[in-house]
Amino acid sequence: MLKRFSLLMIASLNLTAGWMFVNDDGTLTPYNETAYDNSYSIPQNDVIKPIEIKPKKRHKRKKTLHKQKIKKRAHQKKRLFINSNEDKTIYLTFDDGPLNGTQNVIDVLQEEGIPATMFMIGKHINTSPSHKRVFKIAVSDPLILVANHTYSHANRRYRRFYSNPYNVVSDLNRMNVVLQNSGQFIDGKYCRLAGRNVFRVGALRCDDPAIPKSRHEEQSYDALANEGFHIYGWDYQWDYRPRDGKLYKSPQEMLRRINHIYNRGKTKKRGKFILLMHDFTFKDRFNGKEKLRELISLLREDGWNFDSIENY
Repeated sequence: MLKRFSLLMIASLNLTAGWMFVNDDGTLTPYNETAYDNSYSIPQNDVIKPIEIKPKKRHKRKKTLHKQKIKKRAHQKKRLFINSNEDKTIYLTFDDGPLNGTQNVIDVLQEEGIPATMFMIGKHINTSPSHKRVFKIAVSDPLILVANHTYSHANRRYRRFYSNPYNVVSDLNRMNVVLQNSGQFIDGKYCRLAGRNVFRVGALRCDDPAIPKSRHEEQSYDALANEGFHIYGWDYQWDYRPRDGKLYKSPQEMLRRINHIYNRGKTKKRGKFILLMHDFTFKDRFNGKEKLRELISLLREDGWNFDSIENY
């Protein structure tokens, strides 16, 4: 009886896990095959559970409510929608390199001649000679900013990692030394946190809305900011299939989604859009080069300008 109960407990625990982690060779390893929403690219167990809101009761005065709705819609249109003729800049950012797929990203960026930012992980650089070579290629390209994506990627223990501000600062400082020794000139500490959509850039301060405030992780974010780090999150992610990293949306669908978010004024800064992508989604098996090249072409035709994150 005790053995059967233990088996049931193990099975129930396995069903609750839904986080994928990136191996050093660029493959994804699931704790199980449970599907999850990776729109924030953070562990499922770290996300606040959605709150159910009951619909409000309708009032009897239908005419008055109808007039109020019309006025509200008109007000929202004036407040939310942005003039499509103004200059708009997109910041292409790529996480978790160097991995399988990183070289494809670099090739396309060099072919297209556009600036971009690659947030790399320190421990991935030394896993193989090919990763070291790819890192050096990215660092030597004047159009590519190689920025800090932590040294350890929190060792896949995100709650524990962000509970200790000292360890967080030490980890990112360790990666910063790697970047300084690479020969790349960086006038500032540019970083993105592992598994967290956080901003600490000048007056822009945003914590990840999916992380409970009770965790007090903002102490670690603020400690990094006090250390001189500029922390960049993202406005939208090109999401992928959890079990293998295949991109869900086509380049055309991504362009429509980007424009929808931008035109409704839902970006962190007006006139600017930060797009998060992952190197491992651009492997040859997924026609990675073709998809990235097509997205860049569509954005260029649509009037988007490109820049790297230090000019955000």
